[in-house]
Amino acid sequence: MYRSDDGGRNWEVVFSGFSAVEQLVHAADGTQGRSIFLLTNIGDQTGISERTLYRSNDSGLIWQRFELPPGIEPITLAISPSFAQDGLLFVGTVDGQVVALSGNS
Repeated sequence: MYRSDDGGRNWEVVFSGFSAVEQLVHAADGTQGRSIFLLTNIGDQTGISERTLYRSNDSGLIWQRFELPPGIEPITLAISPSFAQDGLLFVGTVDGQVVALSGNS
């Protein structure tokens, strides 16, 4: 993943630990250090895939794995329109659930 701070004139690699990006969502609070969530999918030759969720609290400079509760297999993400106040991240799961999690953890 690349990031630009100057309108796209220059780019820097900020994250490269995955093979496929499934979804990227960010808090629309307009602040410089906004939260960004990244759902990746790493597949292998047997067709088994592993989705992993990452979070950046500084607009994509530093990324950390976002630990999900046991049994949660994410397939889609949505961030609360009021994320700055409520901190909620909604995770759609492979079994059809929508789980609300604290994105501030």
